[in-house]
Amino acid sequence: MGAIELSDGSLTKRPYKGGWRWVGQIRYKSEDGTSWKTTKKALTDEDGNAIMTDPDRKGRDGTTKRTTRNIRAANAALARWRDSLAGSVYDRNATVEAYVRSDIEARRGAIAGSTARGYAEYVPIIANGLEGVTMAKLDAKAVREWVRHMKGRGLSPNTIRKAYNLLAQTCERAMENGDISSNPCTARIRREDLPSTGGSQPNALDSEGVARVNALLDDAENPRLRIGARLALACGLRQGEVCGLRWRDVDGGM
Repeated sequence: MGAIELSDGSLTKRPYKGGWRWVGQIRYKSEDGTSWKTTKKALTDEDGNAIMTDPDRKGRDGTTKRTTRNIRAANAALARWRDSLAGSVYDRNATVEAYVRSDIEARRGAIAGSTARGYAEYVPIIANGLEGVTMAKLDAKAVREWVRHMKGRGLSPNTIRKAYNLLAQTCERAMENGDISSNPCTARIRREDLPSTGGSQPNALDSEGVARVNALLDDAENPRLRIGARLALACGLRQGEVCGLRWRDVDGGM
């Protein structure tokens, strides 16, 4: 693969869950001197949390005034991402195996090291059955045949699904990079071709269960716990989503 020429990178903003988050942008060029391309990435801190900011505002004179909340953290994340890209290439003409490896390397710093190592274990499974197929030429037919190939090898349903999910995630980033026009890991393949893992169905609370939880919360001494738990219970929010709520997310007119 070899080293590539990279720009210093820049920051922009994107709407995210009712607020705004920092997004990094880096231009890169491969060793063969092809034209410059751009890749973007939603930036996260070292714990994987989105780095939030505020939208730019118009001043009274009509000029745009840039808000810079958390810009230091965003620049640090941008630098980590750029460092991770050094020596890796997003090349649409690379094999699927090579592209997946490059993507894992590019994400180091944004995902935990243990997660990256776990992803790397599934790369040989992706390679086996897609030998010689480039990312640019990967289509739904090839993905479906690869899934059937994994089944024929006797791999467990859980292993097959994890390998498939890794490929699907990589294809999403290939779309963002402009290397493919659509994700060949389709919902139909997921629904019809992937084996069932035999997992249990979601264990949702019934009305009696909700009443019992609310009764327990009535006795909770910590008011923040009561509010957070009831928000999660009523809205189906995860812990991180509850903790990430801000006053600007509240619609006072309701």
